[in-house]
Amino acid sequence: MAFIPGPHLRYEDRVLLTLLSGEQLERSLLDDAGAWQRLIRRARVHRVEPHLLDALRRLPAGTMPEDVASSVVLLRRAWTLR
Repeated sequence: MAFIPGPHLRYEDRVLLTLLSGEQLERSLLDDAGAWQRLIRRARVHRVEPHLLDALRRLPAGTMPEDVASSVVLLRRAWTLR
């Protein structure tokens, strides 16, 4: 059964819940780097940033813009050191 976040949630929160629940992310959901950065900030607010970074690591190559992928690698390293 697919998880469908409610429409009353923020866009970034709906995407965050979709990723954390293991559902497939629609490729058209996040086309710009700003949306990815907002998604990471929302994960930090909800204190699930390490879980999001792990989910992002499992996305197919080319899903994220290159600069976002680089920052995700750096954030994962920082969380690993913690």
